Amino acid sequence: MQAIPGLACPACRGDLRPGSETVLTCVACHRSYPVFEGIPSFIPPPAPDRSMVCQLTVLVPALNEAANLKELLPSIQRELESLAIDHELIVVDGGSTDGTAEVVAQHGAVLLPQAMPGYGGALRTGFERARGDYVLTLDADGSHDPTFLRQMWATRSAAEVVIASRYIHGGTADMPRSRRILSRTLNLVFKRGLSLPYADLSSGYRLY
Repeated sequence: MQAIPGLACPACRGDLRPGSETVLTCVACHRSYPVFEGIPSFIPPPAPDRSMVCQLTVLVPALNEAANLKELLPSIQRELESLAIDHELIVVDGGSTDGTAEVVAQHGAVLLPQAMPGYGGALRTGFERARGDYVLTLDADGSHDPTFLRQMWATRSAAEVVIASRYIHGGTADMPRSRRILSRTLNLVFKRGLSLPYADLSSGYRLY
């Protein structure tokens, strides 16, 4: 895609190119900017007020997951309410066109436009805006059961990172057999090669 004449990234002055119909992406720093009705927005979300720190931030990266979020967000909210802690629930949106924004608003969560591309970019966007002393991440596709949130929260003081593993006793991996074998093999290679005490390095269901 060609760069758009006359438009530059406000952060680094790099060229901007369409990433999709609803997103412009900088070719230099890879930041993304949402487009609303053909008009790009360069206004960043307000920085969090660190005097308003909460106990837990839940981050959910999403791209066209409106149908799944209708089920997932209420489940997360129920678990958070059962913990009786100060919290915030943020959906980091990568430019969805399926009504994700409306679903997020209906369920009282915060919609945060993704500022950098990719899954890692979604997490980084969320972490930069999170107010929680702890941050929990889980996927929007329904593969991560919110009921484990309470167990993860209960073990927060036992480690710097709590990972919900698919490959320990009682864990499940809902994926094709070939992908599951590849995932377990790569996890084993990295675990042994790097001497890391983790059973599931690629799980996105984590508490930091």
